[in-house]
Formats: sequence, C-alpha cells, structure tokens
Amino acid sequence: MKRVLTPEAEAELTDAALWYEDRREGLGVEFIEEAERVFQTIEERPQYFQSVHLDIRRANLRRFPYSVYYVVHLDTVGILAVHHHSRDPRRWKWRRPGE
Repeated sequence: MKRVLTPEAEAELTDAALWYEDRREGLGVEFIEEAERVFQTIEERPQYFQSVHLDIRRANLRRFPYSVYYVVHLDTVGILAVHHHSRDPRRWKWRRPGE
C-alpha cells in the first residue's frame, strides 16, 4: 500500500523531530526512524491496529509518547496525524485525506 500523509501529519512529524533533536543530538533522527518503522508496519498490515474512531485506526510508537492515526483506502493508507499522547484528540479527528 502507498502512504499518504496529510499536511498536518507531515508538520506534526517534522515539529516533533525538531523538538527531540533540540533536546539531544540524534534523538530527532531516532524519532523519525521509529515513526518510519510504524509507517512500514501500517503499509504491510493496515488492518493490524485497532479502530479507535469510525474507520480511523491507531498505531503507537514504542519509544516516544506518540500515536499515528490513519485510515485505509483501496490502495493507500492515509496518515491523518502523528499525535502526542497529551494533546487534545479533537485536533485530528476530522482530518480526511483524499481518497
């Protein structure tokens, strides 16, 4: 399956990586690598993770307090959000990538 990130998800991924990189050199890269691992799992097994809101599914990162929210389409996976666990979920619930 092909991965498509919403602009908001892309910005969240970048912002988080920069924040971690500011804390410790290389930590932002580790964050991106962990997010990429989750993205690959989603692409390989899109139905693996549980549905949390309508057709939106959630996959948690292992080392970082972030979740990836996504929807499965015919031949794509739409990444809606890369969301920190302490943030309000209403920020991403209504995002919908193109079909």
